Amino acid sequence: EAGGGARLAAAGAVASGASAVLQAAPRRHCRVAAMGLCASKMSDEDRAANERSRQIDAMNARDHDTEQKKIKLLLLGAGESGKTTVLKQMQIIYGKGFAEEELRLQWAPRINENVVAAMKALCDAVEDLELMDQVVNKTEFDSFQSNEAMNGVGLLSPELSLSEIGPVIKVLWNDPGIQAAWEQRSEFQIIESHVKYFEKIDAMSDPEYTPSEEDVLLCRSRTIGIVKTVLEIDKNEFNIFDVGGQRNERRKWIHCFDEVTAVIFVAALSEYDQTLFEDSSQNRMVEAIEIFREHSTSSWFKTSALILFLNKSDLLSTSL
Repeated sequence: EAGGGARLAAAGAVASGASAVLQAAPRRHCRVAAMGLCASKMSDEDRAANERSRQIDAMNARDHDTEQKKIKLLLLGAGESGKTTVLKQMQIIYGKGFAEEELRLQWAPRINENVVAAMKALCDAVEDLELMDQVVNKTEFDSFQSNEAMNGVGLLSPELSLSEIGPVIKVLWNDPGIQAAWEQRSEFQIIESHVKYFEKIDAMSDPEYTPSEEDVLLCRSRTIGIVKTVLEIDKNEFNIFDVGGQRNERRKWIHCFDEVTAVIFVAALSEYDQTLFEDSSQNRMVEAIEIFREHSTSSWFKTSALILFLNKSDLLSTSL
C-alpha cells in the first residue's frame, strides 16, 4: 500500500497488464454444424423443429463467444497482504467509485472501528510488553481500557462515537508508552497503515466527517468466502474474484480456479518481520512464499498469466 497516487497507478498497471494478456491469448471459438434434411422429405413440423434447433445452436455459439471474451482475474495471497485494497483501487479507477452516501453510511463506521481497534491493540500491547512505566497519560489510558461502550476487540458500540473518544485517542497516540509499543509492533497484531488515521484523528472526530478515497483504501475489512466484482476495462468485461487469505479461508479457493485468465498474487513487503494472525509461530513472508510456490506451479493455472504484486513498499521503507 504505497501513497494514494502510486497505489492507484499500480492498480491501473495490473488491470492494463491483464487486459494485454487477454488480447494476446488465443480465442477458442465454438463451431456448430447442423445436419440438413432433404427438403422434399421434411414436413412443416420438421422444418419448424430444424429452425428452432438452428436458432438454439446460434444462440449457444454467441453465448460461448461472449464468455470467451470475459477476463477472469483471481486475487490470491495471505491474509492482510492487501488483496482487497488492490480491488478497491481498481473500483476507483475503472468503476463508479464511492458515492458520498456510501462513504458516510457504510465506510465511515468501518473506518472508525478500525481506528478504535488499532488503539485497543496498542494499549493491550503496552500491558503485555510491560511498558506501563512509560505511560504518561494514565488517566486517559485507564479510561480507554475500561470503557464499557467498547467490546473486547475495541469495536465501537452504537452508544459511542469517534467524536467522543477521538480526543482520548489523540492523547494516547502521542503518549511515550504508546509510541514505545508502536516501535515494537512486529511483536503483536496491528494494521501498520492505520497510523495514517491517527495522524488525522482531529478531522475524523468531526461529526460531519466524510471519508476520502484514501481513507477507504486504508480501511481493513476482512474478506470471508469469495467476492466477485465485475468491471469494464478497455471495453472488456473483467470478472475479479477476491478471496479470504487466512488459512481457514484457503480451502474455498479451489471453487474459483476454473478457466482463470490471470492470477494476481499479492504479497506485502513490509511483513518480513511479522507473524500470522492465526499462527504466531509462522513468519508472514515465509507463508506468502510458500503459498506462491504452491499455486505458481499448480496444474490449474498452466495456461493462466501470473502477476506478482509486491505491496506495502512504503511501509517497508518506513520500517527499515
